[in-house]
Amino acid sequence: MSAYTKVATKIKRPSCLIKALGKLGFKTYMIEESTELLPLKGYRGDTRTQRAHIRIKGSGWGSKGYVGSASNDIGWEKLEDGSYAFHVSEYDLTKYNAGWQNKLLNYYAAEVVKEVAEENQFFIEEEEEIKDGIHIVCSTLF
Repeated sequence: MSAYTKVATKIKRPSCLIKALGKLGFKTYMIEESTELLPLKGYRGDTRTQRAHIRIKGSGWGSKGYVGSASNDIGWEKLEDGSYAFHVSEYDLTKYNAGWQNKLLNYYAAEVVKEVAEENQFFIEEEEEIKDGIHIVCSTLF
C-alpha cells in the first residue's frame, strides 16, 4: 500500500480545474465533484484517510479505473484558504509527477484567464499552446 502525498497548489476555481483535467484526457464523467469530502480509495479498494472534494477513481472501485491500471484514486481537497491540495499516492506520482502537474497548472491558468475574461466581457481572440505554456490574446469591444 503506497502512501499518499499532499501537494499544495494555488488552484481556487474548481470549474477551471475540471476543464484543465479535460485537456489532459479526463472526460467529465470520470471526475466527481462534491461539496462534501469524498473518500479516496487505494488500488485494492481500501478506503484511505485522505478525502477530496474532486476525485478521479482509481482501480479500487472494481474496474481498471480512470487514473490507470493498479492505481489509487487521485483527488483535490478544498482547504480553509480556498485553495485545493492535490492528493496522489507515491505509486501514481510516476505518472502524475511534477511535469504532469505543471501541464495541469498551465491548462488551469489558461482556463482562469478565459473565465475572468468572460466575466469582464472580454473575448478570446487567439489561444495557442507554446513550448512552456499557453498564449492567449483577449480583447473587448469597449
